[in-house]
Amino acid sequence: MVGTLTAIGSTTLGSVTAIIFAIILAVFGLAMIIGAVLPGVPDRVEIFPDDIPGQTVAKRRDLANLIQTQVEQIDGVHSAIVTANGSRVDVVVHSVLDDLGPVREAARKKTDEVLKMLAPVGIARSRVRIKHIS
Repeated sequence: MVGTLTAIGSTTLGSVTAIIFAIILAVFGLAMIIGAVLPGVPDRVEIFPDDIPGQTVAKRRDLANLIQTQVEQIDGVHSAIVTANGSRVDVVVHSVLDDLGPVREAARKKTDEVLKMLAPVGIARSRVRIKHIS
């Protein structure tokens, strides 16, 4: 341990090892500054936009849970997985039925109905996919 500390202490600032270490630290520091300055995707989305002062917001996860609950009440739906990412809501419906067309259309209609009712700001469309399970 003492030998290692002595070796580090005797390293000059002009050595290649010290310069490489300084560059690595500078790159990590710059990446941390950029990460702190740039905002990520907000976890809340405004719903019910109107002219009344104030905002009504909901978490994206809560919006996805509401849509999932509504879609799972459709006949022929075994389960659903819903995620609200960016400007789109992705819905994956699992069904045991052989004819998946009516289930897909009912899930798409229900998803669009919920999105139209809540009118979340920034979420304009949905994608409904269906998977057959046994």
